[in-house]
Amino acid sequence: MSRMAPITRKELTRRLQKLGFEGPFPGGRHDFMRRSTDRLKVALPRADAKSREIGVELQKRILREVGATSREWMALAD
Repeated sequence: MSRMAPITRKELTRRLQKLGFEGPFPGGRHDFMRRSTDRLKVALPRADAKSREIGVELQKRILREVGATSREWMALAD
């Protein structure tokens, strides 16, 4: 298994969709994605944010929120 690396917002959205999330939907300062099975919402940085990539630390926080393991997350990259 390779190590986590920064990913684009598009890739983050794609992986979350594979985990059953819908969106992204516009919000206040952030966009968000929603999973209807448990009504979980995940905030996403805006596409026009200064950094174009989602860092490893933010990915790990999102993983904790959605209850996925890093192994599952890396498998979604394929």
